[in-house]
Amino acid sequence: MPEFEKFRALLCQLGDAIRDAVLTGRRHQSLEHLSLVAEESAADTIYAIDKLSEGAILDWFEGHWPADEPVELIFEGIDDSRPPCFPADIKVAAMTEIPLTKQWRADQISAIEGRGIVAEALNVLDGSRAPLELRPSRATDFRHGFASLAKFFPEGRTLTAQIEERVWDELIGLGATKSPTIFDDQYISTGGAFYELLAGHDRFVGDLRPLVHRVLDLDSTLVCHPYDVATALILTEAGIVYEDPDGHFPDAPLDTTSPVAWLAFANETLASKLRPVLRSTLDTMLG
Repeated sequence: MPEFEKFRALLCQLGDAIRDAVLTGRRHQSLEHLSLVAEESAADTIYAIDKLSEGAILDWFEGHWPADEPVELIFEGIDDSRPPCFPADIKVAAMTEIPLTKQWRADQISAIEGRGIVAEALNVLDGSRAPLELRPSRATDFRHGFASLAKFFPEGRTLTAQIEERVWDELIGLGATKSPTIFDDQYISTGGAFYELLAGHDRFVGDLRPLVHRVLDLDSTLVCHPYDVATALILTEAGIVYEDPDGHFPDAPLDTTSPVAWLAFANETLASKLRPVLRSTLDTMLG
């Protein structure tokens, strides 16, 4: 455990370095420049703002990572043609927020398997830190809450929305009331979606793009990949139910290209209500 604590602290320090590098670079470059496409890779479209973090990551590892602890980096911009050189079971994870230009606070959450989560809020104006209380929703029903499936891009959006509509109609009965019952407010990144669950804002989030694209015969890389969900340990340590559509742990090589489908429920009560309805719907609509 002391060894894991060392790695948790190192990952948090890496997150700090990335955040600071992006904030510094952002102050000296225009929004138009940072929005430009820097390159297209097999993993994703990489924008100029993404490039700010690449150099910071490599520089930090050169200067701070223990020389006697081998590590392999998996992120956009790194050649993904070679398989990982070690088993990809994740025991320690950290996620660090890069704040908006007008935002003074940046949160950081980390976890060690079996030890729960550590959450802190950083004041980017003066560098001070304070403990942060994060608590996933304890709701026992989905009504009047936020819940959604990922449909960020046009590809597969219609079928995904049809799956959602059928699920909610069977579970709560759409049209039974004039008031909205389920709110859809997607956070357009997997890490952001994880945070919304951790903060208690969302009761359910899922990403079925690999399954939907397969049924529609879409050859698209715009799906979730293993490196996008590398911090899922934080969800499970916070008590969130994280699984694949079959109810197993989403297993995949730790890379930037393999497709991953996942579901996350704020608590087991919500999971037990939605899981059977969702599985039945997926069997019917996706085969």
